[in-house]
Amino acid sequence: MGQIGVSFGVGLLLCGAEAIAQTHQVIRVTELNARNPNEVSIAINPLDPDTIIAVSRAADPETGRSTNFEYVSNDGGVAWRTHPVRNHEARTQGDDAIVIAADGTAH
Repeated sequence: MGQIGVSFGVGLLLCGAEAIAQTHQVIRVTELNARNPNEVSIAINPLDPDTIIAVSRAADPETGRSTNFEYVSNDGGVAWRTHPVRNHEARTQGDDAIVIAADGTAH
C-alpha cells in the first residue's frame, strides 16, 4: 500500500544572533487503506499558510477503480481530511492538479 506524506525538513534558521533548529516530521495524509496514491500536487493558501490542499490519484479502496482524492489541512499540515473527488460519470481519473490563487481561491 502506498501513502502520501508531508515532510517538514530539518533546517537551521539564523535570526540575528539566534539560531533556531527545525525538526523533521513526516505526517501521513492518506487514509490507512489508500491504494497506491501517486501524481501528487500540493498548494498552500498565500493568504492563510495554515490552509494546505493536496490532490492525488489512487485506486478506490472499495472498487479498485482509479479515482482522485483531495486532502485538506487547516492547521498547517498537522491534521488532514480526505475527500474523494466526485466522479458522476465513472470515468478513469488521473493527473489532478491544485493551485491557490493570490485571492485564496483554490482551482
